[in-house]
Amino acid sequence: MNLSEIKNSARTLLLMVLLVAPVMLISSCEPPKSDVQHKQKQTVAKESKIPTNIYKGMISIADKNVLQDCSSGAKYKISGKSNLAAIDNAAGNLRSRDRFYVEAEGFVSYETSASGKGMDTVLVIGNVSRIDLQFDCFPARSE
Repeated sequence: MNLSEIKNSARTLLLMVLLVAPVMLISSCEPPKSDVQHKQKQTVAKESKIPTNIYKGMISIADKNVLQDCSSGAKYKISGKSNLAAIDNAAGNLRSRDRFYVEAEGFVSYETSASGKGMDTVLVIGNVSRIDLQFDCFPARSE
């Protein structure tokens, strides 16, 4: 081999090392552990999401903590952990009526009873989609 062939072989080898080495380094990298942990937390949160339902019923002023379902007549105690800002505003706007209609997204859960003995079944309201101060799904009871 002469000197020019050696130089060409060395250039080819150097070029291959420069092209292949970065690819090998990039492919062997792992994401930082904090990213992996964050993705794991997101997955757990998505998997444990509680399915919600739309509840349509009447809430009375006398007992703002109970929703009576329009279709079944079932009464649900409303959890103190519910988002009640819209319901509180509606209750303040009532004049001659003693109750109002609500459509709300939520789920049924359990809380320790007020007496501290046992558990109560409660409705946890996450989002109120409709409040109607005129409609009453139990018109025979309205005053």
